[in-house]
Amino acid sequence: MLSQESTAQNLQIQVWPIDRLVFYARNPRKNDAAVDRMCSSIREFGFKCPILARSDGTVVDGHLRLKAARKLGSWPGGDTSAIPVILCDEWTEAQVKAYRLLVNRSVTWAAWDDELLALELQELNGL
Repeated sequence: MLSQESTAQNLQIQVWPIDRLVFYARNPRKNDAAVDRMCSSIREFGFKCPILARSDGTVVDGHLRLKAARKLGSWPGGDTSAIPVILCDEWTEAQVKAYRLLVNRSVTWAAWDDELLALELQELNGL
């Protein structure tokens, strides 16, 4: 088990030049159709979710965010010449592969509460 100090070091956010990041060539997600939506999200909220990567630049998680950042170039309050990264070098190759699948599949594990969703959407419309 990792100590709290070790865990905190692993969660250190670094800022990397965007060109240092490399797409994982065997990424099974087909997300090109969602790039424009992610661009809109980054324009609205900024780049708040770091890319997870290995120190060689290979993306572990964040392919869609990286595609959007490369397409955007900038957003109000920032540019995408450098973006936030968290390194995952302490993970084994098996853990990296498992995480890639887990993070993309986990969104399907839960169902929506339609009543609460409706309330959230109504409130958002009112704002």
